[in-house]
Amino acid sequence: MRKSVVIPIIVLLTLIAGAASYVIADIYDKVPGILTMKPPSEAYSLPTIQVAGIDYRELTGDDADTPMPDPQAVQARIEAFQHDVAQAGADDHDKPAPPTYSIRILDTLSGKVLAQSNADTELTPASTNKVFSAIAALKVLGPKHRFTTQCQREGSTIYLVGGGDQLLARESGNGIEARGYAGVKDLAVKCAAALHNDAKDSTRPFRIALDDTIYSTPREHPDWYTHAVAEYGGPVDPLAFDTGRVDLRWSGFYSDPAMEVGKQFLAKIKEAGVEVEGDVVREKTPDSAKKLADIESATVEQVVDFMLTTSNNVLAENMCFASAVKAGKEASFEGGTQTVRETLSKIGIDTTHLKNHDCSGLSVDGKANAQVLTDTLQTVAADKNAHLKAVSYGLPIAGLTGTLDKRFLDLDVKGTVRAKTGSLPNSRALAGFLRTQNGRTLTFAFIINSESATYLSSALEHLDKTLDDLAKL
Repeated sequence: MRKSVVIPIIVLLTLIAGAASYVIADIYDKVPGILTMKPPSEAYSLPTIQVAGIDYRELTGDDADTPMPDPQAVQARIEAFQHDVAQAGADDHDKPAPPTYSIRILDTLSGKVLAQSNADTELTPASTNKVFSAIAALKVLGPKHRFTTQCQREGSTIYLVGGGDQLLARESGNGIEARGYAGVKDLAVKCAAALHNDAKDSTRPFRIALDDTIYSTPREHPDWYTHAVAEYGGPVDPLAFDTGRVDLRWSGFYSDPAMEVGKQFLAKIKEAGVEVEGDVVREKTPDSAKKLADIESATVEQVVDFMLTTSNNVLAENMCFASAVKAGKEASFEGGTQTVRETLSKIGIDTTHLKNHDCSGLSVDGKANAQVLTDTLQTVAADKNAHLKAVSYGLPIAGLTGTLDKRFLDLDVKGTVRAKTGSLPNSRALAGFLRTQNGRTLTFAFIINSESATYLSSALEHLDKTLDDLAKL
């Protein structure tokens, strides 16, 4: 190839690579620009997402003059969806029982019901249940609340006191992202500095005690084992590295996440020059103990954002345990779910059909329906003070983020759906917001339950296409 051709190609490729890098940097607010990953401040304003020069239509407040889709057309598409899913079982030699549905679609601005099918039927909602838990955490704890991990001292004992931060870093915290915002090494260094301020303590041997008594036991839900989904959740401890996961790959959970933090704290405080004898023990902090140092997590709104985007089960339970503590209830599965229902009721949501057994949605025995899901999402959309902005912002974006990053890739609706996914052996669900091509926002919830893998696979396939069709009405 001639030099006169090669050089322009190289220049072009360089410019494309540079532009892509700038877009990514702009999204994360590292360089000036209109793109951002920061949450919105207006009622149900969701950010415009631009990737590689493609402008994904902004999901924002609607103009009342923009026509809403024809309800008859929306209802027809819902019925077509159910028909398409049913066809998948026609050729199944096992002849499984037909799936059950709970579906509801609203016009977000007016609240008008555009279509529904068994909207009041209670089904297993799977991880769409996390929407309820997220709202409770934001309302009870507050969006700006931070979880504190402390080191306290009484005599020759240093107490490591957990306060709800399950996203601790093993080393220094990053101070930016929810995962790893605060680091155990930082706490150890600060604690050691406080001890060294007293000359007589600089060489004194100490013992390390772990205090995780803020949460009750058991910390793993019995339903998870009954229905063989325990591998997707671990112990709900008030301090952990990455919610207790062994590593960032799917390698299971530590049996005692809090103790893993305790062991790391012991190692790091030794590195900081404090003499320690023995292993970490479990012991409640006495009231007479003196606080030496602490570290704080990212804000609750950041943690909720992360929890919803990644559909982190343990983190969802943790938010409910912490909410229960703040509400004066026992930090347990029962206390957490009760706090969720009471909080939703206080903000005007009818929870008659919300029968949550946990806060993550891992329990197959937990029930909800499309009506309570869409009513809850409508509350998020109408939150004029933006206290619940982390819910709408944390919902995965079709074809781009979180648990929707591999879906809708070849559909026109890519980038214009924000929704919480749900998946269990007997359930597929999706609930969130859809922006139509005419500029109208729809609130929707689909729950499909079946014991047939054939039906559930078909439901997932046809659900994405159905939302694509709805966006064109």
